[in-house]
Amino acid sequence: FPLTHVSRLSDARQQLDQTKDKIILLDLGLSSIQAFSDTRGLEILRELKESVREIPIIALTDNNDEQLALDAIRQGAQEC
Repeated sequence: FPLTHVSRLSDARQQLDQTKDKIILLDLGLSSIQAFSDTRGLEILRELKESVREIPIIALTDNNDEQLALDAIRQGAQEC
């Protein structure tokens, strides 16, 4: 399967317009580092879910924050 990596929400939007992606892997941990993103993790999840409702989003993080995981699921991330 081809894999496309982007580091900014604006780049993700552009890629989604250009391809027929079947799944999105979203790293919630990297989004808190300014150099890696233009928006924070749950905000990215919310915006992506609104614009690409038909594409499943799997939110990943190395953070053991259970509340973050629950919030991500409530906002539309796939539970794995």
